[in-house]
Amino acid sequence: MHKKTKRTIFLIAAAVILIILTIIFLFPIYMMTIFASQKSPPDYLKSSPLIYSNDFLNNLNKLFYDFAFIRSIINSIAIAVLSTVAQVISCTIVGFILTKYKFKFRNALFNIIIATMMIPTFVKLIPLYQMMLFLKWINTYLPFIAVSIGNPMGIFLMKQFMERGLPDEMLDAGRIDGLSIYQILFYVVFPVLKPAVAVLATLGFITTWNDYMTALVMLPNKDAFTIPIVLQHMLLNLGSSGTHGELMMAILVTQLPIIVVFLFASKQIIGNILAGSIKS
Repeated sequence: MHKKTKRTIFLIAAAVILIILTIIFLFPIYMMTIFASQKSPPDYLKSSPLIYSNDFLNNLNKLFYDFAFIRSIINSIAIAVLSTVAQVISCTIVGFILTKYKFKFRNALFNIIIATMMIPTFVKLIPLYQMMLFLKWINTYLPFIAVSIGNPMGIFLMKQFMERGLPDEMLDAGRIDGLSIYQILFYVVFPVLKPAVAVLATLGFITTWNDYMTALVMLPNKDAFTIPIVLQHMLLNLGSSGTHGELMMAILVTQLPIIVVFLFASKQIIGNILAGSIKS
């Protein structure tokens, strides 16, 4: 009885703590929706700061009639998806080669790849811009895809996961069955690496979606603007061509794809981890 009482108290305390933390984490999103339902800061004082105003649907309607905003969402989704796919495929292949193939200077090459993570992004922007200008890739999606290919952090993540979760026996079984190296990658390696792929895809998508500096340098044309650039223009034009409510609504809408991607990926990660623990 004593142990049961302690366990009950512990579970109640843990539930209360989790509820409090959930409220703390969700409260900023809730306040964002409150501000998105109003027009300007004076409206925040007139109405209750925790209750929705009548301008929520009006701000949402204005936002989706803004062609520049809709175009920026399309650009951001296309860039984020293409960059994420390129990053996942390239990092998995490079990590697979560095993990399962023995060749001269393999460790030295891996150390050089990891060392490039120490170079600040701002240092690489000017030479990257000159390279993209030479290739005539400015105002296209290609610079983002090129930057995502062979991402050092992604290579490190996939290599570490393969060393622990991809036994050589599985690859040998695939070779015995007559699979080519490409078939082994897509039918053996990728299914085993679902948790790592989910983590890498989530990080890649969020990083590219929120990338402001690369978009600012590589996409000077208005037709190629992404979400961060459009949000900056909306902030600079407050009062002349927009309101605070419309800006907060735009920020709220642009967070939805990130939330959806994160929820989907977290489900995959947790599901595969639980499945692995059950098997073991």
